[in-house]
Amino acid sequence: KVNYDFRSAMSKGDAQAIYKAALEYPKDTSRMIYAAQIFYHNNLPDLALKMNQEVTKFNPRNIAAWVYVYNEKSTSVAKKASILKTLKVLDPLNPELK
Repeated sequence: KVNYDFRSAMSKGDAQAIYKAALEYPKDTSRMIYAAQIFYHNNLPDLALKMNQEVTKFNPRNIAAWVYVYNEKSTSVAKKASILKTLKVLDPLNPELK
């Protein structure tokens, strides 16, 4: 049912329906990230950011979502510092995070 709702929302092109369907139970990180990518590539950065923030709450070990939120222009300097600490914990051997 969840995948049907998500595909149905995508076929209609309704961003709010896609957002809602991506968050349906049972939540799935892959579906949520895919929805965020859809929003980003369709010039809906606010929804992409909001979805990636949902991903970081649901699956705090998802590096891709943290990186997206970090790179978003509207993310505060303090929040970026916090995210950077999180990224260093998640990927301690990454030389770009030193």
